[in-house]
Amino acid sequence: MKSDEDVIAKINGLFHPRSVAVVGAPRGVKTGAVFLTALLEQGFPGVIYPVNPQAEEISGIKAYPRVADIPGPVDLAIILVPIGIPLRSSRNVPPRG
Repeated sequence: MKSDEDVIAKINGLFHPRSVAVVGAPRGVKTGAVFLTALLEQGFPGVIYPVNPQAEEISGIKAYPRVADIPGPVDLAIILVPIGIPLRSSRNVPPRG
């Protein structure tokens, strides 16, 4: 049996991520933009990686065409893509760290 500390250490990235990839981050005012906006407005202290193959920049942050193009580790991925696409998107999130 794992100790509580082991369990907490494993899920720490979910509750205290150092970096977040927002996959399918929309440009402009769209429903999905609320996640990126909230991270920015609430002063998220970590690195934010917007992922959108059709944008070079979103909300003043460099965007990446694919998750695999992100240069650093990703602790948490928020997937905001149309129905039927999330499974493909989640397969593209490489295990890191």
